[in-house]
Amino acid sequence: MSNAVEKSVASETSSALLESCKQIFRAHGLVAGKTSSKYGDLYQFKTEAFCNDSVSRDLAKRITEEIEVEAKKICQGKLQISNISTKYGDGYSITIKADGIELGRNGINLASRYAQDFRMTAWRYDMTDADLGKEAQINGKTVYFAGVEIKRNGRVQIVVQDADGKISMFTNENAIVRFGGKAIQTISVGR
Repeated sequence: MSNAVEKSVASETSSALLESCKQIFRAHGLVAGKTSSKYGDLYQFKTEAFCNDSVSRDLAKRITEEIEVEAKKICQGKLQISNISTKYGDGYSITIKADGIELGRNGINLASRYAQDFRMTAWRYDMTDADLGKEAQINGKTVYFAGVEIKRNGRVQIVVQDADGKISMFTNENAIVRFGGKAIQTISVGR
C-alpha cells in the first residue's frame, strides 16, 4: 500500500491552488511570487506573495483562512491536507502538505503518512493495521485512531481524527491504550 500522489492529481491540484491563491492575494493587495510543488510520497504546494508594506499577523490570518477554505474544496476526494504552514512579515508564504487518499474504517486515510508510520511500528503497541479507525472517547469527544507521527528526535505522537476529519495529536504516546494498544514501558537508567 502506497500513499504516493500521482503526477496528474498533483498537476491539477497545483493549477487550481495557484489560481485561487492569486485571486486571494490580489483581493488583499499582494502580488503573487514564486510557486513550487512536489509530489510523490507527499504532495507539497508552496507559494509566496509580496506587497509594499509588511504583512501583518491579522492579514496573514485572514489570507490563510481564505486559502485553507479553497484548498479543502480543491483537494476534496483527491488529497487529504495534513499540514498548512505560513510565514509573514516582509511578504507572505504558505505551504500546504497533503497525502493521497485511501479511505478505511470511520473515514481514516490509510494512505496518510500517519497510517504508514503506524504500520511500521504497530508491533510496538501490540496492535495491527486493523486497529486503524478504532473509536475512543477522549476529553468527552468521539475520535478515531488515525496512526502515529514519528518525529526526527524519535518522539512519537498519537494521531486521531474526529467525525469532521480534523486531525489532532497527543504527545503522550501511551494514549494508544485508549484504542486497545499496550502502553510503552519506559526504562529508567541510574538511580
